[in-house]
Amino acid sequence: LIRGQYEKLLTGLAGMVAGTVFAVSISSWFFGGPGIWIEWFHGLMNLMSGEFVPSQGNFKAVYFAGLDLSTKGQAVLALMFCALTLGTLWWGRKRDTLNRGVGQRPDEQRGLIEYAQLYAMGCLIQMFVSSLVWLHYYVLVIPMLLVAFRPWSEPAARGTGSIVLHRILPLLALLLVLDGPVGRLFASDPAASSNLANTFAASILFLLGLWQLRFQDARVRGYS
Repeated sequence: LIRGQYEKLLTGLAGMVAGTVFAVSISSWFFGGPGIWIEWFHGLMNLMSGEFVPSQGNFKAVYFAGLDLSTKGQAVLALMFCALTLGTLWWGRKRDTLNRGVGQRPDEQRGLIEYAQLYAMGCLIQMFVSSLVWLHYYVLVIPMLLVAFRPWSEPAARGTGSIVLHRILPLLALLLVLDGPVGRLFASDPAASSNLANTFAASILFLLGLWQLRFQDARVRGYS
């Protein structure tokens, strides 16, 4: 929407609808009818109504924030994260337009990076607002790690700041996700250790994502 690619947006939405209809149809036929999806939905609601704590494998980020969100609260929080992300994207593109000059088209390579960033940010937002996050869900930090570690031809920060923002913080997030380096700090409570490490890693990556959307590299070389 921000880039004005309405045809691409409609094509993508149509593809998602078609894929959903196909998947539901095939699975309904395989399992003997569409009623299987009604059973699945009731089972999901029963699962979500349970209170899973970190010691039972729930690595939700809102646990450490002390939030007990209803479904409506989760939706509001998700919209707030999305608004923050899109607002930062708009801010960064406005800055880029002013620096580049009115009438000049943005670099297409930048557009590809923005798509990757927004995909990665969406994965992080999913983990931030969900009331149930199993440990393997943190595979969703990988897209943002790839974006954060990308090569920069013109870093927005230079010197020590560049090293910290472009390499040290992404590396710290990676080490936290691997969990081993911080596990000894909370040896008496391994579940709390893993939960804290993964939540902190996702938070670092989200803040890096916002920073990189704000200070985008408009002339990236060697990135594909």
